Amino acid sequence: MSVQIQDVYAGAYHQLDDESGNTVLLRSAVPFQFGGMNNIARVTLPVVTDSPSGESGVGDVAVFDLIVFNADWGRWGIGPVMLLPSGEDGLSAEQWAIGPAVGFTTSQPGFLWGVFNQNLFSFAGDADRKEVNVSIL
Repeated sequence: MSVQIQDVYAGAYHQLDDESGNTVLLRSAVPFQFGGMNNIARVTLPVVTDSPSGESGVGDVAVFDLIVFNADWGRWGIGPVMLLPSGEDGLSAEQWAIGPAVGFTTSQPGFLWGVFNQNLFSFAGDADRKEVNVSIL
């Protein structure tokens, strides 16, 4: 089990002049077994402390569950990821989104490295808001 606090600073935004932002990610990951298979569930709660819009507060929660497989070269996992429109006004996509998550890790003497990707696609929510269609590495 792990609890992580990560600060993400964006010094510039595409097509926004002289704008920066900052978000603190609060994450908890819990390993568990279900149906004889190893899983890792993770919940991420973003707290926006500075944004180009001037808004600050809680953003949308992301949850995933990876089924984890061990291999000779390392570990890999696959499972669903979901975005819950739980953020405050101005900080929420106001869309429910779901998609696949996949990742792997491997180690070599002195190094641990890996890749993790999530793809989210809207399936419900405020029809007046732009749909979610994003890949997060």
